[in-house]
Amino acid sequence: MELLPKFFNVINPYLPMTYGVAGLREAISGDNISLILHNISIIAGFGALFLLFTILLAERVDKIEIVQKLRQM
Repeated sequence: MELLPKFFNVINPYLPMTYGVAGLREAISGDNISLILHNISIIAGFGALFLLFTILLAERVDKIEIVQKLRQM
């Protein structure tokens, strides 16, 4: 991380790939199972957050499509 620009160091904790790579690295080395579980839980949290965002966005898109269909009538 020392070689990356500051921008990437700032956004690094907010990217799911960070925790995926760290989890795989720990799984290969096999040192600490708690770090693997920590990374898995963070990735699961990202998944839950993205699922919630998708559901909310889909509801909004459906409402917009319904309004557009009603305007065409």
